[in-house]
Amino acid sequence: MAETTLVEAEQNGAMTVRPLVLNHVEMIYRRGETEHAQAFFETLGFTVTQWEAWLFVSISPDGNGIDNVMYANQPTPAQQNFNDAFDQAVANDPRLADTLKRYHAVAREWPYYNFHFGASIPTHEDWQERVDRLQDASNNHPLLKGRIEVVVKEPTTPRALTAQSQCFVFTDILAAGGPFAQGLQFELQWTPTPPSGVINSETVAAIGPGNPFPEMSTLV
Repeated sequence: MAETTLVEAEQNGAMTVRPLVLNHVEMIYRRGETEHAQAFFETLGFTVTQWEAWLFVSISPDGNGIDNVMYANQPTPAQQNFNDAFDQAVANDPRLADTLKRYHAVAREWPYYNFHFGASIPTHEDWQERVDRLQDASNNHPLLKGRIEVVVKEPTTPRALTAQSQCFVFTDILAAGGPFAQGLQFELQWTPTPPSGVINSETVAAIGPGNPFPEMSTLV
């Protein structure tokens, strides 16, 4: 039996056949920052609905609400206790604070190597609009100013590793199990169509900038 694609399985927004897909990711936001988290996802260009403390984030406006989604909620007391203990440790341990600062610096210099969520944007124009909106929000949005950082990598960017247009967004509003101070990273990417017209990892890599990957041992 042939595999069913997500497009084939959706009929007018209703799922008729369950395909094999990665359907959701779930994270937490800081207590009291529901509006911050919603503003962040909306600035990324996604649709957000709320039920009690839950945020439901739809990547595509044409989706079925089950697949291709993200969820966010407040931390459990256990998670909050862990986060508070980590923050206290950072405040009392200069070495830990320095290693966290260095981790952030390396993540922004080489964002490819860190845990993150990535979304594919259909057109470069749409991608650029989202990038512009995020960069403006990082400086001017009442809830996001100083809470997000934007790193843009185009194929012409020095040391870029792919032919894709990539926007990496860092925030401490959200976490995926680790402490909020560690931060969370998102990526918006646009993939050009190779001359062959076929888009896959090999054809996209073939039109890449060809810059070398750094030695892992140097990322300290």
